[in-house]
Amino acid sequence: MRWGVLLLLALLREAEGEARGRLEAGHLHGHSLERGTGTKLLGWRRKIRESLLETDETRISQDLVGGSLAIDTLPDNETQIVEDNHSYYMSRFYGPGEARTKELWIDMAEANRSQVKVHGILSNTHRQASRVILSFDFPFYGHHLRQITIATGGFIFMGDVIHRMLTATQYIAPLMANFNPSYSRNSTIKYFDNGTVFVVQWDKVYLHGKEDIGSFTFQAALHSEGRIIFGYKEIPMSVLEISGTQHPVKAGLSDAFMLLNPSPDVPESRRRTIYEYHRVELDTSKVTSVSAVEFTPLPTCLQHQSCDVCVTSELTFNCSWCHVLQRCSSGFDRYREEWLSHGCGQESDERTCEDWAESDHYSPSPNSPFTSFDEDVTTSSLFIGSLTTEDDTKLNQFAGGDGVRNDLPTKTSGAPIHTGTIVGIVLAILLIAAIILAVIYISSHPTSNAALFFIENTPPGKVGLFGGKIYGTSRSMTSTVSTSFTLIPNQKYRRSSRRSKPFCNTVDTDSESLSTLGNFQALPLEIFQMVLKYLSVKDISMLSMVSKAISNRLINYISTSSGNRRLLLQDFHNLEISGMREGSCVLEHYRSLGLLLKRCTLLLPTKDRLKYIHKILSEVSCFKLSGCPSPLHCLGLQCYGVFLQTLTAGWDELECHRVFNFLCELSNLPRKVQTVVSSKPGSARKLELRIRLFCRSVLLNHWIHRSDSAFWLTRILKPWPMVNQARLLYIIFGPVSSLNGHVVWQKMTEGPTDETSLKGLADAIKLLYDTEAKEWTADDVISLVDELSVVPREWLMENNARLLILSGNNICFTFMASKAVNGRAVELAKIVVFLALVCEKDLYCMDWAVKMMQKVCKVFSTPGERNNFLQSVENAFAHMIMDMLQSVMSGDRDEEDSSFLNLFHLVNAQANFHKEILYLTMRSTSA
Repeated sequence: MRWGVLLLLALLREAEGEARGRLEAGHLHGHSLERGTGTKLLGWRRKIRESLLETDETRISQDLVGGSLAIDTLPDNETQIVEDNHSYYMSRFYGPGEARTKELWIDMAEANRSQVKVHGILSNTHRQASRVILSFDFPFYGHHLRQITIATGGFIFMGDVIHRMLTATQYIAPLMANFNPSYSRNSTIKYFDNGTVFVVQWDKVYLHGKEDIGSFTFQAALHSEGRIIFGYKEIPMSVLEISGTQHPVKAGLSDAFMLLNPSPDVPESRRRTIYEYHRVELDTSKVTSVSAVEFTPLPTCLQHQSCDVCVTSELTFNCSWCHVLQRCSSGFDRYREEWLSHGCGQESDERTCEDWAESDHYSPSPNSPFTSFDEDVTTSSLFIGSLTTEDDTKLNQFAGGDGVRNDLPTKTSGAPIHTGTIVGIVLAILLIAAIILAVIYISSHPTSNAALFFIENTPPGKVGLFGGKIYGTSRSMTSTVSTSFTLIPNQKYRRSSRRSKPFCNTVDTDSESLSTLGNFQALPLEIFQMVLKYLSVKDISMLSMVSKAISNRLINYISTSSGNRRLLLQDFHNLEISGMREGSCVLEHYRSLGLLLKRCTLLLPTKDRLKYIHKILSEVSCFKLSGCPSPLHCLGLQCYGVFLQTLTAGWDELECHRVFNFLCELSNLPRKVQTVVSSKPGSARKLELRIRLFCRSVLLNHWIHRSDSAFWLTRILKPWPMVNQARLLYIIFGPVSSLNGHVVWQKMTEGPTDETSLKGLADAIKLLYDTEAKEWTADDVISLVDELSVVPREWLMENNARLLILSGNNICFTFMASKAVNGRAVELAKIVVFLALVCEKDLYCMDWAVKMMQKVCKVFSTPGERNNFLQSVENAFAHMIMDMLQSVMSGDRDEEDSSFLNLFHLVNAQANFHKEILYLTMRSTSA
């Protein structure tokens, strides 16, 4: 008993000491942790503990989950410290009344002046970033970094690859917002580095467009042991009230890794895709004047240097040891590409550290990330990702650990499939094949025993279609019609008495025979129309195939006022029609209507079919090119396009020609196109918008096969000269305003654009270049691209290069080869330089640009021409860098100018471009 009491007292003392140590840890300065990084994301586990310190009556609330800050309700005279465990970091918020807040603020005025530097470029620009080299290795999520990028928007970018949207991930953000240091001479961005701490201070900066509110002063301090301090001196307004429409507003930390993924836009290419694996989001409502946040790094897998320590680690992460890399990791860090390429995630769990220790040597996996350098230019890869965030940056955020592991691309094979699984799959395939063969046999032999057995045993209300005939039964669905009727296949004789007794249609086995019931002539017209009310449009279209008489009755029914009201839904601006709450239901209705009219008019000539259909649809004003007053918010043209696609599916080209000519006569499309292509761009904006919507919604968007889309696009473009074709192509597929939908003509000439603005044009060019477009030659498409690059006037070369990349390898090479054949080496050299620049900006692999240049060099007939071309490429790089440098140094720029960032990208592009050339040369020499 005595030993039990002593043991209980010892445990209580130990628990008290541990709790007191955790509380005092928030006041320790210079605490150091070993290098660590993130692994499996388990979520933030929350524990709330309250303690009242006897010394200063300060209440501390710990939140070990981090999802939201847990703050107890305290009296006004008590200060608040909030702790959060974010798996990778422990954060502590200090309010204005806390003494620790003043201790964490680093006053640069008292520091050594030789160590404090004011960044001249960032202090006089808006939306700019600059790379700075630290004097020490800073551990960020366990990765030791020497280079960081300071941005004017109140954050530090910690990634290696600079791209257009730095605000998405891999940041340290004390207060990210749309700050404009160039507004005032007193606004500066300065940094301080004494070898143990690096401090960036945004001093007296103003929000762009909200300068009257006042200036902001805050800083971020990076300590050599990994601690991160956010200090806020002047915050004149609530951060929650800062608008995030033009620039993200947030505070916290984030990190990501990069993988090579196939490009959805350019099938023969790959792209570097950024995946965010962890983010710390602070509650910005607590960011006030004279406050601070302290981040202390937590231990993770990367700190372990041996297999034994790694596998026995008791961290919250799922640490694994990779013998090939000699690294401990969870697989979710900046080395993930290397982790996957060496098969670290596939190593057997049965092997122990002793098994690895017995191995004398190891060899790297053949799936090395450098194997892509050996590919030819026709199969080489661009790195393209599909990433989305609130900043429109390509980003995939993971919520879990193991689930993510299966979604990421990997080159290693998985575990072998069990034999039973293989047998089950084979049996299932054989069963499906047997069913398909049976259906084909019954369809092609409707008089066989199997087909007749199926017909006789079809339950009431079921309908089957075999060999172009309708089988099954149907029942009247009104209380006034009590007699059930049967749709019998139009065969000459019944199987059981095929020698003597002719097969006739019957109402029921107990009712008298009526030879005309199959044509519904025994039913009064009113009863027939009442039956139609209870059938869907798709069922009516199937009914029209029974006989010519029923088809004629259905044609008459459609022409009546009741049938017209039933079949022609016209309220395309209010989608809550007849209980249908989504636009897809309306589209499906008109797809079925197209099938109905197609079957009803099957025996008519094409010209008469079109006249009848026009007579039926002429009352729908939204189907007309200029009929709807608000075309952007109308579903009418899309319904018309779905109807037209269903109607003409399977028609030959001659009939489709007649359909296009008929539509042109009805809509007066050629005359309206002539107006927009011959007038000044933008002078007829409303007409441009209507032509764009009509061509895309009615003629182009709803086709499944590319050959059909190419046919209709050819019909639209071919009647016009090449100059007008380029302008019309821009009207239909070019960028538009998000506010009113009007075509933005100056998008390609005023500055670099994004891929979204060019994707439609690139897809149209690829469509015309494909073999499905029979009336277009490669020269025609290249000439069209050449004319397009001067609509409405000459584009920026960067936009030309981006369009060529999105158009694919074949079009890009053909375009560049045409320049080489025509002796335009200088212009071709500029294209190569801008291809390299776009690859650097948009995260494409630079070896693609080098191999494309190598392939173009083979077009030149003599070595002298090739040498002249290569010299022109070097001269183009040098001239562009000098021009951008002069623009940056002149200082005569508007607030949206991105000259400095463009210069940064161009220098990086040149370095990476020549690095790939060296790789290519070394491989050729070794071979």
